[in-house]
Amino acid sequence: MATASNLAASNNSKLETHVKCAICLDFYDDPRLLSCSHTFCYKCIEKLCEDGMGQCPMRDNSIIFKHTIHKLPINRVAKDLVESIQKSFISQSKCEQCKQSSSEFHCETCSKHYCTICLRCEHDLNEFKAHTIHFIVNANSNHCCAEHTEEKLKYWCQICEQMVCSDCLLFQHQHHSFVQLIQLKDKIQMNLQSSIQKLTSMKNRIEQLSTNASEDLQRHYRTHVEAKGYIERTFDDLQAQLEQRKSQLITQLTLKDTEQQQLIKENRDHLGQFLKTLYMRELFIKQLLKCEDINHLVEMNTDSINYSRLIEEQYEEFLQEHTFDLQYFLVGNASNHLQTQIKSFGEITTCTFVNDGNHIRQLTNLSQLSGKEKPLQLNGTYAYGYRFDLKAAFKLRTLRIKAKLHNCKLKIFIIDHRDILREQKDFNPPSYHSGSTRMNWINIPIHCQIEHNYGLFLWVKSNGNQIPFIAYKDSDHNLRRINEQMSVRSKRAQIDRVESLKLSSKMNVLYDGLCSIEIDKEVSIPALEIILDI
Repeated sequence: MATASNLAASNNSKLETHVKCAICLDFYDDPRLLSCSHTFCYKCIEKLCEDGMGQCPMRDNSIIFKHTIHKLPINRVAKDLVESIQKSFISQSKCEQCKQSSSEFHCETCSKHYCTICLRCEHDLNEFKAHTIHFIVNANSNHCCAEHTEEKLKYWCQICEQMVCSDCLLFQHQHHSFVQLIQLKDKIQMNLQSSIQKLTSMKNRIEQLSTNASEDLQRHYRTHVEAKGYIERTFDDLQAQLEQRKSQLITQLTLKDTEQQQLIKENRDHLGQFLKTLYMRELFIKQLLKCEDINHLVEMNTDSINYSRLIEEQYEEFLQEHTFDLQYFLVGNASNHLQTQIKSFGEITTCTFVNDGNHIRQLTNLSQLSGKEKPLQLNGTYAYGYRFDLKAAFKLRTLRIKAKLHNCKLKIFIIDHRDILREQKDFNPPSYHSGSTRMNWINIPIHCQIEHNYGLFLWVKSNGNQIPFIAYKDSDHNLRRINEQMSVRSKRAQIDRVESLKLSSKMNVLYDGLCSIEIDKEVSIPALEIILDI
């Protein structure tokens, strides 16, 4: 059953055909009534009378004079209808919630029109999930030709790619190929169905990638927790070993010191006892000196001599050097060596993986450097890349670079230990929007064998006005360890004429670290953002 709002919209649509000017094909603006009862906009009548007078466009022989236009009566009915319909359009086109944005949805349960934002705000709650929501299709259009207002648009001009009426086919589009809209509808629906299938496939793929990203996030967190736990356990074990060694050394020190202290104490006690004996002997001899009894002195003389000889012997024994041990803790150069080992003990290595939605495999990232990623402008003067220091050769399958390449030439050079060109590959980068400033990862398939001391270089030059860029990080001339099997140096080669570089020819690789000019030695060699799939 039609609602009041639907009936009003239908009535307005019918009225719309009676309140439009036949000259400008728009709603009347200051409608004036001619003597023949036809109505036109005031400004449209003025244009008809530019030469001083004009004739009614309906060709009923009514003459209009320019100096009498302002005297023509206003068609009040038409003016009121126009204002009514325009107000109705405005009220219907506005969201009933915010009163600002155009309405795009109609809630049948609420009997209200909403814009997209207000619909989400009002109907995201569980209580509104059962409401019936309709997308609003513009019902104000009468699907009539703008030029032939009485004719409906029933055909599609295949040359001009626009809807036309039957009169248009007789005049402006007379020799153009066309089809009926009803026939075009089936094709459009097929295209839309195909688009839905593609969108469904893309949606399923993105959902799978989103699931993989969630798994990658969990895997990343688990790896972080495991690595952190391993670091803590390793250093706890080292601390336990250091504590054990410390305890052994302190125990050894304590036992030896206890023994030495006992010997020193015994020697000190013996010296104390002998000192008391000397005091007592000194006192006894002083008493004999005071004795007047010659018989007693004679009797004691022999004993005194013997006892004095014994004391002197003991005294000689005490005069001998007394040795004792002092213990120290020495580490020598081992301390510096140990400190160096502690500073370099362990390392955090980064392994790059790719998740293609089906498998996860490890890649080799050549630019594992700290610092900010920067864009390097390429103009064809130099080729940039790496020299490999390998324990074992490897086969390269895909090269991944992070760059912004638009309408340019890209070449990849593989050279041997003598800088002789062994492999060369031309690659056409995919086209991106020329106004984009974002650098994207580009996969370059290349199958070749990389031996020890081989070099890999990239050369890029623009074919137009767009400047190519490639991502890099600052680096020096030193050898950098990538993994147990590989180390690299950032290198560059000067390219004078790329056309002259043929297989088995020698490249002009610059050995910046050996430059004699100090300024050249300080030149930073870019470490390109390159990932190898080997």
